[in-house]
Parts: sequence; structure tokens; C-alpha cells
Amino acid sequence: MKHIFRFLATVAFLCTTMVLVGCNPDTPLPDNDNNEQTKPDDQEKPDDEPQKPEPPQEAPFTVEVIDITSTEARVSVSPTDKQTTYYFDILRKEYYAEYETVFGWQKFIDNTIISAGAALQLEDRAEILKRMLSSGDDSYGFTNLMAATDYYAVAMGVDKTTGTITTAIAAVPFKTAEPAVSTNSFAITLSDITYSGAKMTIKPSEAEDQYIIDIVSKLLVDEMGDEQYMTHCIQNRGNLVSLSKGEVSTTIDSCQPGRDYYVAVFGYEGGMATTALTKEPFSTKAGGDPANCSFTFSIGDISYNTANITIKASDPHVVFYWDAIDKELYEAALTQPEADADKIMREQLTGHLDIYKQDFLGNIYETLEVVGSYGMTNTQSMTMYGLTEDTAYIPWAVCIDAHGEPIGEFCFGTPFVTKADVISEAVVSVKGSYYMGSD
Repeated sequence: MKHIFRFLATVAFLCTTMVLVGCNPDTPLPDNDNNEQTKPDDQEKPDDEPQKPEPPQEAPFTVEVIDITSTEARVSVSPTDKQTTYYFDILRKEYYAEYETVFGWQKFIDNTIISAGAALQLEDRAEILKRMLSSGDDSYGFTNLMAATDYYAVAMGVDKTTGTITTAIAAVPFKTAEPAVSTNSFAITLSDITYSGAKMTIKPSEAEDQYIIDIVSKLLVDEMGDEQYMTHCIQNRGNLVSLSKGEVSTTIDSCQPGRDYYVAVFGYEGGMATTALTKEPFSTKAGGDPANCSFTFSIGDISYNTANITIKASDPHVVFYWDAIDKELYEAALTQPEADADKIMREQLTGHLDIYKQDFLGNIYETLEVVGSYGMTNTQSMTMYGLTEDTAYIPWAVCIDAHGEPIGEFCFGTPFVTKADVISEAVVSVKGSYYMGSD
């Protein structure tokens, strides 16, 4: 069982995405107790005797890294004392440097124990360590590494009860290989185009070479160019694309009406593209008429900080965005000199779209991608969270184009008022700070 925790610092918090990219997997966790580490200069020194540096300890391990490819490596550890309990892992060079010079290796072990405890749903430190630690000779084959990337294999003695580091750190640097250039080529066929997608078949020439499939805005790729788009895709769109091998036949159903798209395909290995980009353009069926679209709003399940809102567009094939604005703040803004209601709402729309340009994984998106993910059609039912108690809000909606620009008039619903919080007086709310979630 302990082997599942190798490379824990890079695997435990990875999201379930097609290529397992999108997080900084080795990034040290913040110090939850908010205490600064004591620096060497802060230590008290005797006045009558100068401090002498301790001679460096020799780590009691032999560490070897073999069978290195672009995405894999095997690490073998042989301790001098076969009874010593120890932990070994690999880290990218930059994260190794942070633990070595800033955070300290005890922080690395503590973070790994936290990760392992969460994965195993265990709280007992000794039991977690039992699952983590090795003794005697051991080895493990690491996978899902990044190609052409510098790593360190590390090993350190760890007390099996307390998790305290008991030896010096053994560290061996290595670098993964460049990814092999793939000769894969792709034949893409599209049929039965609808308002939300099409039927798609992809036939690669090499059945065993993996590749990325992305359904992406044509405008985005054309503006970026093929090379920049592929880099952006690997770095930021890992939770939006799929990684495949062999022939793929499926139905695309995540597009918006009246938009231009590419089926974008390229070889992928170890965080790098291994082929040129193949792209097949298509356009979904034409959207509705924003100029003649209206919206109805239904409000239900109102609490002191939540409300369920259902928005129905009169034309099911327009793309729109909606939210709710604090009524008092909105009316106060309208009283300002040269106030412009349309300008106020445009700023609201832009501000909301800008929030989504970086997600909780740290991925960075362009406005075209935000609109592609958060633009809505037909009827939507959402729950708003984080509202302020005993406060009036006005729901609103507007049709938008692919760049997030409003088309037509902003439409407003009947104001609703959140309930007063009669259960607790300890709730602190910030006006205007709220978010939406799907029912």
C-alpha cells in the first residue's frame, strides 16, 4: 500500500482531468499556523564563544534513478541501516529548491502526511506514516512526469511514530528526456451539426500515440496562432479537453448557437505537443435574435444568504449572461452625476466575466473562453450563494456575443429580498460578494 504515496506531492491534489495538468503539483502548502520559521540569525548565541558551523551530515542512503524516459523514471533506494524507516519521492527542481532553502524538509514531510491522511481518510499520524514509509531496499516507478524537465529524487529518514526527520537528505538530480516526435496524423469527420455541436469521428494514423482533442473557439485559435494556442491549451485547458488513443467517435454537445469552432487535435506527451495542430472548422446552427429576446425570472427558496433563480429566455437559441445586483447600490449609482444605467450594467457584466478569467486551479482564460463556458441558453436554474441578509436584489440578464459584449437591452426582473438571519448574529456578510452554483 505504501507505494501509492510515491510522488504524493505531485499526484494527491491533481484534478481528474484528461492530462492531469492544471495544478502546480509540487507547490509547498502554506504554513497553517502562520508562524514564521526561526532564522539562523535569530538564534541566541553565547557572548563568550563564537558559533561554529556543524559539519554536513552524510545521508545514509544510496539513491539511483534509472529507466528515464520523457514521462517515467524508476527510483531505487538502499539505506545503510536496513531497519531505518524512510520516505522517498521526486520533486521538480524548482520545488526542491524551495524546500531546501525556504520551507525546510520537515514541512515537506508534514505536507505529505496531510495529503496522505486526506487520501486515506485517516487522522492518526502513526497510521498514516505506516502507509507512507519504507524500510530496507525499495524502488518505485514514477509516471506522468513532464518531458525535458529537471527533477530531484530525494530520500530521508523519518520516525515512524512522530514523522520527524531523522537523517540528512539524500538528493539525486535527473532530467526527463525530450518527447519523441510523433508521426501521427488525424482525419476528422463532422456530421449532423446542431445548435450545440455535432457528431465527430477522429481517426489517427498511429493507434498507440496519445493525442489531445479540444472543441475550441475558432476566433481564439485564429487570434493566437497554432503554436501559441497549443501551449495555452496544455497550460490552461487541461480540465476542458480530453486525452485519447485510437479512433474516437462521439457527439459534441457543449457548444453555443451561432458560434464558430475548431475540432483541434494534436499529439501530446509529457506536457508537450508531439505533432503539429490539426483543426477542422465548423459552425453551429445560427442563434436566435437578441434584439427581440426577453427574459422571465422566477425566484424561490430564499434564505438569509441564498436564493434560487430560474431565468427563461423567450428565444431558446440566444446566448446570454445573468446575475443579480444589490438594489440599494444600483440605485445609489444611478443618482451620481452623469449616471448612465447602460454603462453601469456593462461594467457589471465585464466585472463578472473578468472574475472567471482565473479558476481555482490557477488556469488563465481569455474572454472568449469564459463566454464559451459561462454563456447560457434557453432556461437556466441556479442557486446564488453568499448574498447579504435582509437585502434587496434585482435579477438581470442580457444577450452577449462571443467576446462577452452585450447585444440588445439589459432586462431586469422583480426585486427580491433575502431573509433576516434570526438563527445567529455571528454571520458577517460583504455586500456584492456572491457567486452562483448549478442546482
